[in-house]
Amino acid sequence: MTFSVDDYEKAITRIFDQKGNTIGAGFLVAPGYVLTCAHVVLQAIGIEKDKFAEYEGQPQKQISLDFHVLASDQPIQAEVVVWLPYRLDSGDVAALKLLTPEPDEAMPIPLVEVSRKDVSSQEELNIKRSRE
Repeated sequence: MTFSVDDYEKAITRIFDQKGNTIGAGFLVAPGYVLTCAHVVLQAIGIEKDKFAEYEGQPQKQISLDFHVLASDQPIQAEVVVWLPYRLDSGDVAALKLLTPEPDEAMPIPLVEVSRKDVSSQEELNIKRSRE
């Protein structure tokens, strides 16, 4: 299956802080699930950057997001269901479960497993991804 730039854009979400400011992005990886960075979730719930490394537990607060290309006027609430805490050497991943459905036109994007040590350049990485 081939994905166009438009397809990828339809999977991208904006993630908001508690004041409604855009503080990061995520992307739809399966119906009802968005993948983002743990530090984006921490910012969304009001944790200061200098406290990120100290934050261990999975956040319980809901996260607000939208699919800005498809429906910027339809805020969606989500909850954290997978949490790998922010670390400089590992982690920094959060999976969010949407509490309301994504827009009908939203399309999950494919994920590919590629190790950085298996490629010598960004161009080679892009070629490997396009073949999978």
